[in-house]
Amino acid sequence: MDEYNSVVDKYNRLCEMRNDSRFWAENITEATQDITSRTVWQNFYAYLADSNHSFTDTWKESLGEQVDKGLTMKCGEQKFDTVKVQNGNVTYIKMTPGNLIASSKHGKQVDIFSQGIQEEKSDS
Repeated sequence: MDEYNSVVDKYNRLCEMRNDSRFWAENITEATQDITSRTVWQNFYAYLADSNHSFTDTWKESLGEQVDKGLTMKCGEQKFDTVKVQNGNVTYIKMTPGNLIASSKHGKQVDIFSQGIQEEKSDS
């Protein structure tokens, strides 16, 4: 936690000294150049997103790490298995119902979920 506090303090000092948007990347790079722990990196990224973030020693897996391990998602009582497919710089995540749940209203089993997410183009 000392390393984390040191990085955050250095970052905040740099942002006060160089408070122009032209320096945002340099401030981050310079403040983090001596980080030795993945947990400190994770907490620093969380701090950048929320300045009220409190340090935690608990490692939180990224979505990519969860997908690589066979991420499953539960929506109510329905569980979905996922498969990741990379196509260039686009990642597709296929979600397949692991166990089809019968609807209590109609007494019929749901067998198709057709919902997509609009693809976002990257600038690169």
